Formats: sequence, C-alpha cells, structure tokens
Amino acid sequence: SALRRGRGVDKRVVIAAGGKDKISDVLKEAKALGDDALSVNDLVIVPVVLPQCTAPLGLDDVTLIEQENVLLPAGGNWRSIIADEAEDAKKQGVDVEKEGFCIVLKKNGRVGQRTRGIFLDRMCGEVTERREAGMD
Repeated sequence: SALRRGRGVDKRVVIAAGGKDKISDVLKEAKALGDDALSVNDLVIVPVVLPQCTAPLGLDDVTLIEQENVLLPAGGNWRSIIADEAEDAKKQGVDVEKEGFCIVLKKNGRVGQRTRGIFLDRMCGEVTERREAGMD
C-alpha cells in the first residue's frame, strides 16, 4: 500500500477507530510516546473518528494530528471499510465510540490483529519484544 512504500522503511499501520474523545486520548498517548518510540517500532497511526468514519479534524490541539507518525484517512473507501469493522466490533460487544478498536496491518499489508480498545504503549512493547527475539 502507499502507506508503506516510498518511505525507506516498511511500516505497520495502526488504524485506530473510536469516538472523538477516544481518538483525542489516543493521539495524546502517541504524542507522549514520541515519534522516536513509534518510528523505532515502524508504527504509523491512522486515527478515524466514529460514527462518521472521518479524520479527527477540529481537535482543540492541532499539533496532535501534525505528528510525524500520524497519517489521516483520505480517499478510497475508508468509510465503508471502517463502518463494516465497527459493526462487527459492536456485534462482539465493543463500545466502539468509548473503547474504540484497532486494526493493525502488518508490513506485508495483511491484517495482523484486531483489538478491543487502543493501546499504543502495549503495541510498542510487543514489537520490541518480537524484534529482540529475532522475530521481526
């Protein structure tokens, strides 16, 4: 995908979907982790606000979406895909706006995992563990 090509290093794409408050919290967590922690783990975050399935424009702190490792959803069929994923998550008992959910795309572009909630710090730790074990 275009998210992984032409940047010199393949990236893991973390699609973080949730209500506006949840996405704001996730972006604050990304900022606290810092671009270095996200970059060293080859993570880019694509925040999607539910139920509209749009980019988190209009946040009080615009620097949250101007981070190096944050990319905004644009074009394509984002709304359709995320809306379908949100419906599936709801059927599994996830409060998609309060808890949010995550879809992590591996470097090869395939879905690596789907999670209830969005935990960037844990994701960074898991990638570090895999790299240290020679699995990444």
